[in-house]
Amino acid sequence: MGDIDRLRRRARRPARRFGVIVHPARDTARVAAMAAARHLDASGFRVVGCKTDDWPSSDVMEVVAPERFSLDLDVVLVFGGDGTFLRAAYLSRDGGVPLLGVNLGRLGFLSECEVPQVPWALERLAAGDYDIEDRMTLAVTVLDSNGDVVVESWALNDASVERREPQRLIVLDVAVGSTHLTSIPADALICASPTGSTAYA
Repeated sequence: MGDIDRLRRRARRPARRFGVIVHPARDTARVAAMAAARHLDASGFRVVGCKTDDWPSSDVMEVVAPERFSLDLDVVLVFGGDGTFLRAAYLSRDGGVPLLGVNLGRLGFLSECEVPQVPWALERLAAGDYDIEDRMTLAVTVLDSNGDVVVESWALNDASVERREPQRLIVLDVAVGSTHLTSIPADALICASPTGSTAYA
């Protein structure tokens, strides 16, 4: 099976339950998201927003806490740029909910469509006529000097090791397994996933 076959898989079912995430400071994102929510509600679909997006009371959208946002959703619509997409990924990953990015940012590496294409995209989602592309994430574990775990997290784009003092370099010890390979003085080290490396390239 080739890489494309592994990355892309057909949708299992038509989408009926939609989440909506917006850029917090862009009125155009909120307007476009509400237009989509009204369209979906009129078609009999469930629409869910996240409290962190400060949605007003609405009869077309159920607003829930972040920890409940991804429960029982088929897809999340993301209105904003790549930063908004990354925030939506953190809200949706544990629920295994796919994202559709609607570009309202400057670059939109992670977005799949523009605002005028939203009605067409909603029709495709409702018909189950779409592919889901799996993306690699990075597992991140931070240890203290005793080797104890300080924090564990994950990243869709990248994880970085940075210096605390701007005027000094950090020294990175590079090992393969238990074998020391080299030491590198640097300003920082960025470990990028294939998704993040696209933007860096």
